[in-house]
Amino acid sequence: MMSTERKTATDQELMDMYRASLDRVIQRGWEQEVDRFRNISFENVDGRFFFKEYARCVYASGFGWAKVRKHWDALTDAYKSWDYAEVSRNEQEVREQAMKIIGNGRKVDSILSTAQALASEEWPKFKEWLMSIGLLLPPGELKFIGRVTRYHLARNIGADVAKPDRHIIRIAQKYGYPETPEGVQDFAKRVSMLTGERVGVVDVVLWRDSEGSNNQCM
Repeated sequence: MMSTERKTATDQELMDMYRASLDRVIQRGWEQEVDRFRNISFENVDGRFFFKEYARCVYASGFGWAKVRKHWDALTDAYKSWDYAEVSRNEQEVREQAMKIIGNGRKVDSILSTAQALASEEWPKFKEWLMSIGLLLPPGELKFIGRVTRYHLARNIGADVAKPDRHIIRIAQKYGYPETPEGVQDFAKRVSMLTGERVGVVDVVLWRDSEGSNNQCM
């Protein structure tokens, strides 16, 4: 009986795949985003940046970033430019404005709850705790941050991890890696090692290539 196990791709196949994806992503106008993820460092992350990226993950969860992106400037205004202390002091006003933009009460209330928690917590202490757990929040520690979303948030604040969503799981499986979060990390780390890119950059490039959007006119 023939084996159905897929052979793991060669180093050359992985390098060729990544370089072709990177070329397409840059041609579609995402070079600035790629550079941002090349340069992000958790050392430079403050509480407002963390709050912004947390809210980004909450809104993108189940909606997709393309939908949220159209409203991001309005959401930034509604959430006081991600000043969580100001949000916590004006909770009702913020809730009313945010609901007019994207009317999902569970998401809005989750973001308001996290603003309150951050406002009552000393950021240096919270940041130190995040560093101690590799920036990967335990699932459920913050609302809407689950088994997959925690990788999204960690990547966005500087962790060298890949978000194991359906796009990169499919690509990893195509090149012979298990369809699991661990398989995705192994796949992205291998591409990272071969290309000299950070794992988070590999993830962003392959995601942008897979979802196919164009940023040249935006």
